[in-house]
Amino acid sequence: MPQNGKPKAKTGTSLMSGALSGLTSCVILQPLDLLKTRLQQGDSSLAALNVKSSKLTRDFMSKGRTAELAKLILKNDGITGLWRGTTPTIARNVPGVALYFASLNQLRSVLPNSTGGNLIAGATARTSVGFVLMPMTVVKTRMESSLFKSQGIPAAIREILATQGPKGLFAGFWPTTIRDAPTAGIFLVAYEQAKHMLSFTKWMPQSTKDASAGAFAAGFSTLATAPFDTIKTRRQIQPEKYTRIMQTASLILREQGPVGFFRGVTLRCVRKAASSGIAWSIYEGLIRKYS
Repeated sequence: MPQNGKPKAKTGTSLMSGALSGLTSCVILQPLDLLKTRLQQGDSSLAALNVKSSKLTRDFMSKGRTAELAKLILKNDGITGLWRGTTPTIARNVPGVALYFASLNQLRSVLPNSTGGNLIAGATARTSVGFVLMPMTVVKTRMESSLFKSQGIPAAIREILATQGPKGLFAGFWPTTIRDAPTAGIFLVAYEQAKHMLSFTKWMPQSTKDASAGAFAAGFSTLATAPFDTIKTRRQIQPEKYTRIMQTASLILREQGPVGFFRGVTLRCVRKAASSGIAWSIYEGLIRKYS
């Protein structure tokens, strides 16, 4: 038993639990991720679809409605178009979630069980894993975007290296880090608080409590850091236009106003809430069973 009183799960169990939860959530929720990326990339998301000017197109351009974008994708790419980018999502999320849970388990076993300890553990685990998997994050974002032709992971990596060099595989790393570090820290604090409050709800199954706490914490932390996610997406799909964090922020503000920073935020909140609910209920359940 570690000093802070938390039972430490076996590393193998944490890795297995994280991998399974990551695979489940990313396959089920990929359409939400794709729609979020298309909304964040800006009005070019419609131009790249080669859709003729119409009331539907003008409606979307002015209001950014998700339903219209989904209809356009279905019309041009079919139902499978909503799962574009699933392969790099799996390649990133399965090892990413596995490593995140394993490293988080290790950190929480030595850090104090407090708000500060949870902030440090969450931020450190997320940032470290994010750096290792950044190249796959860039590939995933490009493959979800309509600005690039559909291609496999190796071809996408070769194109990035040919046009931008190795640094292209880490485009958007700093806005990602600025987003992920506080998001992960805030998430873990909110998750523990939600779990504590739900512990008094005796009628609710433990798996439901875990899922509810994960969904609440993810929605809260995601909303708080939404602008950095938009900046990250722009940097990754149009690095020739969006070159630095402040320059990207200025362009978004000038072209779309403050609301531009929150394009796709509803989708991202729903996606993250659902993903975290699935991931943490599976993870906590397997940890209880096999540790």
